[in-house]
Amino acid sequence: MVEATHEGSLWSRTAPPGPDLPSLAGEVRADVVIVGGGFLGVSAALHLAEAGASVALLEAGEIGGGASGRNGGQVIPGIKKTRAELAAKFGADWADRIVALGDGAAGRVCDLVARHAIACDLERNGWIRAAHADAAMRDVEAMARELLARGQDVELLSRGEIAARSGTAVYVGGMHDRRAAGINPLAYVRGLAAAAQRAGARVFARSPARSLERAGGGWKVATPAGSAVAGQVVLATGAYTDALWPGLARSFVAVQSAQVASQPLGDNLRKAVLPSRAVLSDTRKLANYYRLDVEGRLVMGGRGPLGDAPEPSTLVALERAAQERFPMLGEVRWEHAWAGRIDMTLDSLPHLGVVAPGVTALLGFNGRGIALATTMGAVVANRLSGGRDPALDFPETRLAPVPFHSLRAPALRVAVAWYRLRDALGYAG
Repeated sequence: MVEATHEGSLWSRTAPPGPDLPSLAGEVRADVVIVGGGFLGVSAALHLAEAGASVALLEAGEIGGGASGRNGGQVIPGIKKTRAELAAKFGADWADRIVALGDGAAGRVCDLVARHAIACDLERNGWIRAAHADAAMRDVEAMARELLARGQDVELLSRGEIAARSGTAVYVGGMHDRRAAGINPLAYVRGLAAAAQRAGARVFARSPARSLERAGGGWKVATPAGSAVAGQVVLATGAYTDALWPGLARSFVAVQSAQVASQPLGDNLRKAVLPSRAVLSDTRKLANYYRLDVEGRLVMGGRGPLGDAPEPSTLVALERAAQERFPMLGEVRWEHAWAGRIDMTLDSLPHLGVVAPGVTALLGFNGRGIALATTMGAVVANRLSGGRDPALDFPETRLAPVPFHSLRAPALRVAVAWYRLRDALGYAG
């Protein structure tokens, strides 16, 4: 079993270098200061700069150092709610707009990759939603019917069809959504940062935001060696949110996403394991999500308790999941293992909140951060630059603390262990 370190992640080993970025020294002034250099932050910086705004982006470490560089690279469209659920919460008009925004999210990523010539190994072979039990298949069928009614490019799969496309017989059926893609996520976020730089945004790495306070009619964000002053601030720190804005870190639950990646598979195994080359996620309580990278490595992901380093039990569970689905792997060598945090909201929706006049926070991408965070970066840029595109809008949310937030970390550890045992014993989710 491999030892998990971020430096050992597959993406950090295979992504092209990012742009050469300075640390912030002295004072800079801009129309908008963005705190956070992940998908959301760099997308907002790029879209704001293209709209003519002056932008300063502050990243505490390196671009993509948080969740954006540590995920499975699955570019999945959509919002994790049905239109009916959205209408009940926001009304029919907002529901239609949110659904359309989510439907276009994966395509927006692919368009940005093409427009800015980002070398991130994009392959658009779709997403398979794999049902592990009959009850789960009914939910998948309902999702597919709703997407088909909107004219989306999806197809329901029988047991035999999903076995042919996935290479495993463990699923009872599923859905193939051809809008989705797979990428090297670290390469993508670095490429977005370079595009933002070319568009005129000032992007600073190794510049953690230490304080945020009012300054005249705007705001001042202080870093160890400088400060950035602007009329508007965007907090784009996601699951890596700290105490910069009081209470913001208690408005979501951080969950670990862990990954293992195999050695490149031989030609025969590549034909047998995920022959469709789609990205895949299943419907178990502790879902597994996996894909082949551009060089034929199997990248298997799943949930762990907390933190940025998976526990040995998590790695064992991921390797066991791979062997159960693909026994033909044999004694495959697992060469990379890593983990990161994702921000989960109780309603499974992204949250956009104006926490003070001139300060906007966005979080809660619930495991679909590549497509949704990129899209929400365009949304906040549209809002702050005058809202010229009505298709790029999203309702505001009051970013309230999650009830009993301090108790959720130990509860999550217990829940992960319990569901891992149930999955190992073959119980349905």
